[in-house]
Amino acid sequence: MAAGPYGAFLVGKSFSASVNEKEVSSDVNDVRSWDMGLTFAAGSSIALSSVTDLIFGARYELGLINLNTDSKSGVSSRNLSWLFHSGVAFAL
Repeated sequence: MAAGPYGAFLVGKSFSASVNEKEVSSDVNDVRSWDMGLTFAAGSSIALSSVTDLIFGARYELGLINLNTDSKSGVSSRNLSWLFHSGVAFAL
């Protein structure tokens, strides 16, 4: 188990999507260029042999900063994310 802070910065602010078989794209304005929050994680492993393990885990990230910079809109936007992972680890 683990917990701690995270920091992030913006690398792009445009999006595209397909809606009812029609492509929609736009630039996103009024978005903060950085973020920070808390990360919570847990994971485990199962020994498959003396040199390999099956690993798996989950992580939750909770953004603490309002990413919307348009104070007139009254909208609050924060990052929330889940990450699930699994794999095989080999001893070197």
